[in-house]
Amino acid sequence: MSIVAKKYYEASLKFLKAGRFAEAEAKIAEAIAADEQNAEYWLTLGQVWATQRRYQEARDTYQMAATLAPTHHEALYGLGLCQLHLGETNSGLESMEKAFAATTTKRMSIDLSDFFAIRGDSKLAAYYLLKGRKAHPQDADIQSKLAYALYQDGDTTGAVMLLVDLILRYPKNISYINIAADIYRKVDHNSFDDRAYQAILICLRTENVKYRHFAPAWASLFLLNPAYAPLRDLPENKTADITSLATLLSDEFINIGLKNLPILSPAAEKILQGIRGYFLLNRANASLWPKETLTFLTSLAVQGWYNDFVFYETPEEISELKSLEIHAKSIAASATEGTAAEAMMLALYACYRPLYTIKPHGNKLPLGKSALYEMRPLIKAQIQNPEREQEIIPTIPHFTDITDDVSRAVQDMYAKRPYPRWKSTLLEIPRAEVADLSRGMEILVAGCGTGQEPSMYATSTPYARVTAIDLSLPSIAYGKRMAEEIGYASKIDFMHGDLMDVGKIGRSFDYVVSSGVLHHMKEPEKGWQAILKTMKPGGRMNISLYSKIARDQNLGPASHYIQEKGYSSSDADIRQFRRDVMDMPSDDPIRRCARASDFYMLSECNDLLFHVQEHRMTCTTLKQISERLGLELIHVYMPPKYLKLWKEKHPDNPKFDFDRLNTFEQENPDLFLEMYKLYFRRQGDTSRHPFDPLILAGLV
Repeated sequence: MSIVAKKYYEASLKFLKAGRFAEAEAKIAEAIAADEQNAEYWLTLGQVWATQRRYQEARDTYQMAATLAPTHHEALYGLGLCQLHLGETNSGLESMEKAFAATTTKRMSIDLSDFFAIRGDSKLAAYYLLKGRKAHPQDADIQSKLAYALYQDGDTTGAVMLLVDLILRYPKNISYINIAADIYRKVDHNSFDDRAYQAILICLRTENVKYRHFAPAWASLFLLNPAYAPLRDLPENKTADITSLATLLSDEFINIGLKNLPILSPAAEKILQGIRGYFLLNRANASLWPKETLTFLTSLAVQGWYNDFVFYETPEEISELKSLEIHAKSIAASATEGTAAEAMMLALYACYRPLYTIKPHGNKLPLGKSALYEMRPLIKAQIQNPEREQEIIPTIPHFTDITDDVSRAVQDMYAKRPYPRWKSTLLEIPRAEVADLSRGMEILVAGCGTGQEPSMYATSTPYARVTAIDLSLPSIAYGKRMAEEIGYASKIDFMHGDLMDVGKIGRSFDYVVSSGVLHHMKEPEKGWQAILKTMKPGGRMNISLYSKIARDQNLGPASHYIQEKGYSSSDADIRQFRRDVMDMPSDDPIRRCARASDFYMLSECNDLLFHVQEHRMTCTTLKQISERLGLELIHVYMPPKYLKLWKEKHPDNPKFDFDRLNTFEQENPDLFLEMYKLYFRRQGDTSRHPFDPLILAGLV
């Protein structure tokens, strides 16, 4: 290596590191001119060009480096990556295999996995991470990415094992916890697993996590933990010594789960409903209850608030509740400080009905400091938050009236029961290259409900501006309050009005989203057309709609049962219907509706099975509507296990189209049990949109 060439080479590296590519290219060219046989110089020129996405030039340069140094892993790796970017898949994989055979570095493993992951090939993404893990068995970054790749490839069990291990090793790492939240969404446990128990407890202690995704696993561990047997047996134990249960009543795993998760298990719900009934029917003994009872009743009352008091109420409970209400009102209105037992009575009442309905407005609950401190989560959920939402309603901008009869009926339904009541969201900002894709983007969320979806975009697309509209003022107020709490209020413009008149806002958008909304309109296609008119040229659209096949199979028997029994959408009828379902044999077709998580919250069950307006779609109908609107399907979200089946069925051309989707859905009727989640662009649009890679990777 000549001194002159080395000088140019070192200068080039400095310019490359500083992002001054033209100067880096000039200096490394001079180094090559001085010493053409140095593989490192050709490698550096390849890096300069590859960083600028000049893949063809970079490929040829890396090839020269690999020719000069046939076992140079960086040259082979750079060559393979460029070949893959240029569509030369076979050559690229051959070069990559040579690079891995020479030296398996962490960066190679992760970069190559990312390359395939963003293209939807989870199998190859997992393959190269497995290679990397073999060489670096303790590397946490490789392990976390491998867990997600295995999950995407359908191996949920393997993914969970890897994530549990990572969370126990790195309990403060929010990235690992967020990956676990995604993977745990449909996972429960068949036997008690103490490591999983500890990992989930860590996740639930962490703020701003998608807690709801841990609900099935939490319920299974609650039911399986041998230590919890005395508490689980309480509803049937007529001679129970409550004092002996003090430790369980204050158990962190139980209480944190009740406060943060829905109970997505009929067995767990029946036990908790029975425990609640035990305390109500034995409230005359409250003075003998241990102080830990207040902790448990507070948590159970927070659970009641977020599930809209969905638990079944026996005739005995309903009768006793009338007496408790009178007692609770007198406690709340008292001028003297209440006793510990009276604090328990207020918390017990709040397990059945909201506290704000009995507390004189503006007054604090007349309880001691220790009781008020213990009841903070309950007071916030059932008093402070509703009061703040009432203050917000008059401040919400209004762009049009709701005049359509169907829309007004839907508006009334959601005004009575804002949906869903959520309390946490993901706050982890994506890595810089992903976050940068949202710069300058304008997003419309058409039908934002209680604001959960806008909050998701505020995180996943941090530099975008989000406009969120809805017809329900209480729902918007809930969303705006949550945006204030988590710090997103400045990123989201909440507005009230009719989706049909969204054009009156006077804005156009790069990305238009409408999830679970259009099928509740009188004429869904007209609503779809209205929001389409706001989409900019080159824009993208994300639409989620009910599937007729999935809902007919899974909800049809329950809908027919509701009609036969004459159940209305009253709270009492919904509770009775749910109890009927949970008492049915597991193989009864009516019980299929309990597979939907919406079944386990009253407002969501109302939305699921008692809605005032609903349309169900098919792939054929969607094809016809999208063609009339001039839209082209570009992507469809599928759960990992179904996406794997789709790729196996269509290995040579996995691109989605409605005709093949129609056949595939008939073969897999549960495929779109939640909804069709479809992505579109205008027909003939060949432009590149910043969100295209995010769409394919399932990040928006």
